Amino acid sequence: MEKNSKYYVGLDIGTSSVGFCATDENYNLINKKGRDLWGVMLFDEAQTAENRRAKRCARRGVQRQKERLMLLRSLFEKEIDKVDPDFFARLKASALWEDDKQAAGIFSRNSLFFDSKLNDKEFFKNNPTIYNLRKKCVEAPAEDIRFLYLAIHNILKHRGNFLSESFNVENLDASGLDVLFSDLQNQIVGDSDLSDCEFLSLSKANSLSKQQKDSLKELDDELSKTHFKVSALAERLASIFDNKNSNITSLLKAISGGVVNAKSIFSTKENELEIDAKIDGFDVEPETFDQFVADVGTIGEQAVSIILSAKNIYDRITFKKILGNNKYFCFAMVDKFKLHKEQLRKFKDVMKEFYPDQYNEMFKVTSHAINNYVKYIDGSNYASKEKKISSKCSRADFYKYVKKVLSLNEKAMENDGVKAIIQSIDEDNFLPKLRTSANSVIPYQVNKHELEVILNNAKNKYEFLSEKDDEGLTTIDKILSILEYRIPYFVGPLSTKNSKNAWIVRRTDEKILPWNIESVVDYDKCEQEFIKRMQNNCSYLSSEPVLPKCSLLYSEYMVLQELNNLQINGQKLTREIKEKILEKYKEFGSVKISELKMFLRSEGFVESGDEISISGISDKLMANMNIYKNFNRILNGEIEKHRDEVEDIIAHATYMSDKSRLQRWLNKTYSNILDAKQIKEIKGLKISDWGKFSKKFLDGILGLDQRTGELRTIIQIMSEEPLNLMEILAKYEFDALNVKQSDKETITYDDIEQLYCSPAVKRGTWQSVKIVQEIQKIMGAKPEKIFIEVTRADDEKMKGKMFDPRKDKMLKTYNSIKADLALMIKDADIKELKDKLSKEPTLDSKKLYLYFTQMGKCMYSGESISLDDIMKDTYDIDHIIPQSVIKDDSFDNLVLVKRQANIDKSNEVVAPKIQKARKSFWQYLNKNKLISNEKLARLLRTEKLSDEEKKDFVARQLVITNQSAKAVIDLFKSVYGSLNVVYSKAKYVSMFRNCEFKFDRDENVKDSTKWEQLKQSLIKCRDMNDLHHAKDAYLNIFVGNVFDEKYSRRFYLKDKLSYGFNLNNAFLKDMPGVLEKEKHLPIVTQTMQSNTPHIGFLSREKTGQFYKETIWGIDKHQKDFDSIEEIKLLKNDESWSGGNIPRKSAKEPLSNTEKYGHLSDATYSYFSVVEYEQKGKTIKRFVEIPYIYAKDIKSDEDLIGAVEKIIGVKNSRVIMRKVNPGTIVKIGSGYFKIAGNTGPCIKLHNFNQLFLPVEMNEYFKVVSKVIKSLIDKKELQFDGENIVVIQNRFGDKKLVTKEKNLALYKELVKHLNKAIYKKVSIGAIGRRLKDTYDTFKGLDCVKQVETIKGLLDVINGSNGGNLENVGESKNCGTIKINKNINVPISIINYSPTGFYEKEIKLNWWDLEPWWLTHIAS
Repeated sequence: MEKNSKYYVGLDIGTSSVGFCATDENYNLINKKGRDLWGVMLFDEAQTAENRRAKRCARRGVQRQKERLMLLRSLFEKEIDKVDPDFFARLKASALWEDDKQAAGIFSRNSLFFDSKLNDKEFFKNNPTIYNLRKKCVEAPAEDIRFLYLAIHNILKHRGNFLSESFNVENLDASGLDVLFSDLQNQIVGDSDLSDCEFLSLSKANSLSKQQKDSLKELDDELSKTHFKVSALAERLASIFDNKNSNITSLLKAISGGVVNAKSIFSTKENELEIDAKIDGFDVEPETFDQFVADVGTIGEQAVSIILSAKNIYDRITFKKILGNNKYFCFAMVDKFKLHKEQLRKFKDVMKEFYPDQYNEMFKVTSHAINNYVKYIDGSNYASKEKKISSKCSRADFYKYVKKVLSLNEKAMENDGVKAIIQSIDEDNFLPKLRTSANSVIPYQVNKHELEVILNNAKNKYEFLSEKDDEGLTTIDKILSILEYRIPYFVGPLSTKNSKNAWIVRRTDEKILPWNIESVVDYDKCEQEFIKRMQNNCSYLSSEPVLPKCSLLYSEYMVLQELNNLQINGQKLTREIKEKILEKYKEFGSVKISELKMFLRSEGFVESGDEISISGISDKLMANMNIYKNFNRILNGEIEKHRDEVEDIIAHATYMSDKSRLQRWLNKTYSNILDAKQIKEIKGLKISDWGKFSKKFLDGILGLDQRTGELRTIIQIMSEEPLNLMEILAKYEFDALNVKQSDKETITYDDIEQLYCSPAVKRGTWQSVKIVQEIQKIMGAKPEKIFIEVTRADDEKMKGKMFDPRKDKMLKTYNSIKADLALMIKDADIKELKDKLSKEPTLDSKKLYLYFTQMGKCMYSGESISLDDIMKDTYDIDHIIPQSVIKDDSFDNLVLVKRQANIDKSNEVVAPKIQKARKSFWQYLNKNKLISNEKLARLLRTEKLSDEEKKDFVARQLVITNQSAKAVIDLFKSVYGSLNVVYSKAKYVSMFRNCEFKFDRDENVKDSTKWEQLKQSLIKCRDMNDLHHAKDAYLNIFVGNVFDEKYSRRFYLKDKLSYGFNLNNAFLKDMPGVLEKEKHLPIVTQTMQSNTPHIGFLSREKTGQFYKETIWGIDKHQKDFDSIEEIKLLKNDESWSGGNIPRKSAKEPLSNTEKYGHLSDATYSYFSVVEYEQKGKTIKRFVEIPYIYAKDIKSDEDLIGAVEKIIGVKNSRVIMRKVNPGTIVKIGSGYFKIAGNTGPCIKLHNFNQLFLPVEMNEYFKVVSKVIKSLIDKKELQFDGENIVVIQNRFGDKKLVTKEKNLALYKELVKHLNKAIYKKVSIGAIGRRLKDTYDTFKGLDCVKQVETIKGLLDVINGSNGGNLENVGESKNCGTIKINKNINVPISIINYSPTGFYEKEIKLNWWDLEPWWLTHIAS
């Protein structure tokens, strides 16, 4: 091909691969210097920053806690030094062994006190817990300033939660059970017209009755005095609400401390949910609760609000239980300690008297397998270095174990002491611990109240507490400010150093402290910056910020979107009627279905006697304009006069979670139009969440009506025409949405970073950019066209999961279906169908899915269909609007019918006699959500589609609906031009691969042999090799160009389509230069049969966490040694050889892993190749470089120093500084990928592609489906000894046979015996497997497939495969090489396309690496 000739590029962009291809205008692969320009770049899928963000937040939390305590120390240090100069030094060294303390200058065994008056032993005798000390400080001034410091230190370290700023310690009734249950009732009922959870209502009225509130107040008082069992409390609550509803029962049990099961709370007979969201109680770890809330979010926002309100009540109940009758938290903890001490004494007496054989096991044995008192309190220590330092059992597990032990002596069960223990367990009050997750319910105000009392008691004795600084602040003021100190959410991180996640705006450069932050930080400017960061960008105009979901404009859009989807007796709403309905929304906020029907009759849209059938919605109108109604009321009917101000207020209220700041902002900004009462009302409105679109998108850009030439905005079109958003985008030309080509010549990584899509899509896009740029460099010119297909990231995440959303949704639908005796549909019929549905593993088959959407009846005749016979020729899948008219294979256009009924149907519409007979049944299916409104409209349609409708349909089919794909396409268009970048829809490439277009029946394709070759070449085998990505990219060019030239460009030019509007006919007629079947199809066949694509892998240096944060086993204990001299023999670790990781660097005492435990699982960044002399031999070796070292390596000298620490070798020489994981190495003539580090070896993955004869591809694909069924543990179908496989969506069947399995097995063994595997272990396996053909032949069909799977795992897998059936091991085929290089090995570095290649031969004797640079051949 001549340089600068026109050429096309195809891209198949996935989340872990990019397929690419370059062809000329006749779809011939471009060949440069002996190699075809197509291939695949593989890479690891990019992950979101969620995990990193969580770790960062946790680190900040710990760091800020340390800073609080350091500030407290700075306030006390001067005064404490007067009394005890070594006090803080002893505290710092308190965790060290004696020898390390002495090395630090601390020669006392005491950690806290060491003077003539006091020592640790005496102190702990008087103050067994920190709460005893706090209690004393509350009751009287602290005896010693050190006591005061320790008490305050504990309060500041464990401040309590900040969930409720309105919590008042002096008036606990303000947040009593009556108030909290009223809030819960409000969340349940809410706006009753829109509530989905009225079945959970706690009262017959919308609010709780006075009697219910009084009963809750009584219970609130009792909680301080009585320990209720979970069941007893739930029963008490149930009696207050006179509950007979299983959903409310589950909710009340959860509030009482029982299991929180979302399904039992929110699932009803009418709407049975298939959700697995469940936690053992509200007191689980925060991460567990957050995940539970996220799972509940799939039900809806209202469900989340109910769960959060329920947790508030649980927290209140727990708070009352903890505090009891005490005024202070520390008093309650002291009581709890005394209770534990007394119960433990009695428990030991009972064990000694009645269970002497179990006494030692309960109180002395340390074992991971026994949930005894030792494990409950201290955790079970492990002897093995492989295990954690300790692991405590839960309270529930301990109680269970105690009950089990007590039940061993039936006679003892009658003893009062034993009964008391069991009763305490049932009341969840046996041997309570002081530090539990339940303490998280304590509000910080409780600790603040206690702290104020302690400080007020002490200020007269310790005068420095009342001393004022230059700003007039006392030490007491500063201590209280430390307790209350929280960085406002809109300020963000305080440090801007090397942080792109900070946006703080300062007034001064002085250090930020709790008592000066408001004077140092400009809150208003921080908030403005925060707003900019918070707002997402519009889905269609990426530079525009989205509107708040409660915005007046966005609310109007949501209502119009819903109204434009409505059909009243098959008719869309007129503009005039719609305007009047919109006024109703503005007046009342929402409209019920019943109100809409009455309104339509009153306006004459429907005759008074006619029945009204509404389609286009589920069971109610979801959108509302409550925000408009509320603001109009607050503004005394003058909302339109202040519309801009209202939109501004809504925007601020959306991101301001702090209502007090909102109130201050309203007073500052809009006091000229709002009075105090109005501001208070606005503050009370519920305003949250963001929409998807910007103001400019909805009411700024103009769309051209190609028929009239009129220009209107989207909101204007929606107001005037019965079109939803997608219909508008398909029908109107919006110039602002067409990407303009910029002056820039190339795409940069900064451009990728700006894309509004997931990290997984960004990584694939950046690799695609580099590939296109390299192809452009090779070709010397930009491509004429680029055809792009982008995979959805979410789709990739669903791969391999045993989840069938189609069946799940159908089951939910069947749970809500009601009988209709007029249609002869009984409850028994519905139950029978539901039972059949439950037995089906999936609804993958179209016929099967349609069977259940039609309730087992023929859609045209109404006759029952036999489920056992639906795959037979007796039944057809019919297109309601025939394929000869439009190409639409969606379920909205498909019905399952008896063949004879299909013959009776007319051409473009369903026959009137069928419509008349079946209309009521179709409407019943629609009402019960089994068929959509669109499908019902098509079934009832009486007129043929007009050319304009056909054109609109085709246009909608070609619209990009995937927003990630749109962002990527727009990016390429900005450089290569709108007409030069084409979106290739995966659906049409798939249809071409499956030969679903009509070109197969075209008379021009005369040679059936060539046709069969084409079909065979198009078979896609994902599990065989990675070539399918490149071949998809090639088909993106061929199929994409046909659709682009025949439809997209012709529509744009408004040409009359001589080949019709049916997309199914895209390949029916030739189009010169675009589709010439006799010329182009043989080229496609030859290309698809080719195995020449280059396969590469993007190797990446690993970064992230240094190691896992868990501290693991301590080998020795101080008590094991007789003297300090013996301890000193345990030297600190001066180097790390990759085993146990010291907790600190070698200069610090904690580096000794024997004394202080260790960390593990270091992250390895890369390997380095070094050379050194050992015992007179020159050794070349791969050395794994952990990230903990790699981050500091800047030169070869740094690397040599790290190597010395890691493997203990001095004077090494660097051969190759970095060999990243994922690098391709050549061993002998085979290619392998470096996968990781495993002991003395490097683990490799096979990177040689598997190729089978073309005629075997189809059978391989069939076997792959059986393998997937085995992995997913699905039931297989059999025909004799053969396995039956449903091959495609049309229900075609294929057989897996023993004879064909043997042929496939021989081909796979043949592949393993290639020379490429001669130098690695799996080559030996291949040689042995040649002798197993007879063994394989004797296996049954399933075991043969299992063996084929094992063999494929050996060839393509990462961890070997199971070949036990043919005499090999269960996990054979793992490829490893010694880190000491003793085989012919080269490092292969590829350019993005693989066109340029560099080989580094590592086992040559030259000291300098020899680079062979050549064009790959």
